[in-house]
Amino acid sequence: SGGTGTFSVVAAGLDEGTTYHARAYATNNLGTSYGENVVFTTDTEAIFLDGVASSARSIFSGDGQIFRFTLNGPRVFAASTSGGEGLEARFFAGDGTLLRSLAAGAELEMVLILEAGSYSLEILRPFGAAGPAQPYTLTLDERTIAVRRPDASVGGSLASMRGSEVYTDRFFRKTRNTTFKVTPVSAFVSVINGGNRPDRFALRGGNGSRHFDVEYRDASGSAVTAAVRSGRYRTPEREPEAPADWLRVNVEPNKKWISLREGGRTAARRKADEILIDASSVADPTARDGVSIRLQMR
Repeated sequence: SGGTGTFSVVAAGLDEGTTYHARAYATNNLGTSYGENVVFTTDTEAIFLDGVASSARSIFSGDGQIFRFTLNGPRVFAASTSGGEGLEARFFAGDGTLLRSLAAGAELEMVLILEAGSYSLEILRPFGAAGPAQPYTLTLDERTIAVRRPDASVGGSLASMRGSEVYTDRFFRKTRNTTFKVTPVSAFVSVINGGNRPDRFALRGGNGSRHFDVEYRDASGSAVTAAVRSGRYRTPEREPEAPADWLRVNVEPNKKWISLREGGRTAARRKADEILIDASSVADPTARDGVSIRLQMR
């Protein structure tokens, strides 16, 4: 009697990165019948030379070609194809999570920020695509290291609202002298994203002293002193080279401790202090920069 059914088989000993054609068949006393032609390509382990892996392939209708690789550190990772028509792409993390997919196009291109780990990229040619096998070249580029880099600056006016490109992997302090005579003064502290990946920053500022009271306000004018002093103040996420986030630092001398009676008149004590403001990446607190405001009574 005739009928239909399913079965599976494990194909062993196949070569890496090789396209195979397979057909199921069944034989009885009436003869042999064959199923549809199935095309598949075994996975390829991408080999990077000086940070670039390139592979020239041909792909049949209904085939999916998978390229696997491992990154040893965070990267701005780029993948692109040249040649071929109507190809699709799907990019996966090592646990199978889909990170990005691209619909059919003449050429494919994607750029992702990736942490260290294992990944796979699948290039597909949809079923029913007309014509013979399509040749294409896939290029993977891991040369650009993804970095987090807050860049802080300080000044006496909003004209300084750009980072000063003084970032180092150690806390860097840039001093600005502020001179006054028992009168309030203000300074502005800014931070930009000097890295090459989206990031947000935490700002922590000094508490002042018994001689100087310090207040912090954000760009909207809202008081954020408690959040800045505790390090809980967060900027929005910023793309690289986006406009700066900034704080206004208002400093007012504490007249009780600054004033000095001399010969029947009141004079100001010669006191100095320094306020430190630290900017660090929320995702990686070791990526940091900072400034200081030097306060001097004269």
